[in-house]
Amino acid sequence: MNKKKYSLDKYWEDKLNLRYEEEILRYKMLCNDKIPKRVAKKYNINPRYSTFGEWEKYIKEKISKISNEELREYQRYINLKRTNVFFIPFLIALISPLIVEGLKACTEVEFDNMIASIIYFLFIYFLLICGGLLIIKNLSKEEREHKRNQLFYNDIYEIVQKEIEKRSNYTYLI
Repeated sequence: MNKKKYSLDKYWEDKLNLRYEEEILRYKMLCNDKIPKRVAKKYNINPRYSTFGEWEKYIKEKISKISNEELREYQRYINLKRTNVFFIPFLIALISPLIVEGLKACTEVEFDNMIASIIYFLFIYFLLICGGLLIIKNLSKEEREHKRNQLFYNDIYEIVQKEIEKRSNYTYLI
């Protein structure tokens, strides 16, 4: 992930000493998701926790170091991360009409030989089915990846929300 020098991602990673790419991978391990070997090797990830409670404690430890105002700012940042719009549905809506027009153009080709026509249409439908299956496989993989990332940020948001409530109740008691 290419981060700008002054991005919010970099700011919060430095502030909390928390690398989101690595933490998302650990979260996925906690949730029993498959991590590709090349990715695990690249980050040299070792799980730090084996239960959700341990992970929650780890996150609470990280956010306990920041002030109440910074915690509210962090909550806004996490809310932004968890509500990002997924790009794939937009892409499908944009590309679908182009695919349909391309298929129409392919089916309008006329051959003098009946066998050549049949082979041509079988080849086009074979490519369409293989391409469709490949696209569906990749889209479902991306969708699962996006959902897991969203759950990661939702869980952090919930932990931050509890911490804000805890801190506000503590100040009322004093």
